[in-house]
This record gives sequence, structure tokens and C-alpha cells, in this order.
Amino acid sequence: MSRSQGDIRDIAAKWDDVLLICRKCGKKADGGFGKNGEQRLEKALKAPLKEKGRYKLVPVPCLGICPKNAVCVVQASVPGTVHLVRPGTELAEVIETLAPVPPARRVKLQKKS
Repeated sequence: MSRSQGDIRDIAAKWDDVLLICRKCGKKADGGFGKNGEQRLEKALKAPLKEKGRYKLVPVPCLGICPKNAVCVVQASVPGTVHLVRPGTELAEVIETLAPVPPARRVKLQKKS
């Protein structure tokens, strides 16, 4: 079956990067993140990431790695690496590792200063 021109089109994304967070790992870890250690990683990262840039958090089904006492996270911009984040890890460390300010945004932020 042939496709006519225009069946696939590109649009601008509203985010700089996408973080895929294993939903099953998050449930097994049963929280461990946030101020009181009561939040899942996805929920704990939501507000701090808004301050860093435009990131999309996407809970995904099992990634098939299933570590003990950690949550699997994949950055869409670095698909060859799976990060295993243990409960209790400081959010600042998680954000610095998984969501550094993208180079294009870094330039814009430096000009404002």
C-alpha cells in the first residue's frame, strides 16, 4: 500500500525532552521521593522540572529491567541509557542527571542574567 504525500507531518513539540518513567517500578518502590518520601518519582519531579525547562514526564508500562528497589527512567534524548533511581535519592541530583538545562535554553537563560 502506497502512501500519498502528506500522510506524515511534523509539528513543534512543547517540550525540550521527554522522560519515560517505568510505572511498574514506581509502584514497587511505593514512594520514597519528595520532601517526606511519600511520593512516586513522577509526581515528585513534576513541579521542580517546570522550573528547569520544558520536560514531559511519561509513565510507561514495564521496561523489562525490573531492578530491586529502584525506578527505571529513560531520557528520550539519550535512548541508549536506562537510569536506575533509588528511593531516597535527592531530587536535585535526579534533576541534574536526568534533566539538565538544554543547551538552547541555557543560552537564553544566560542572556537574561
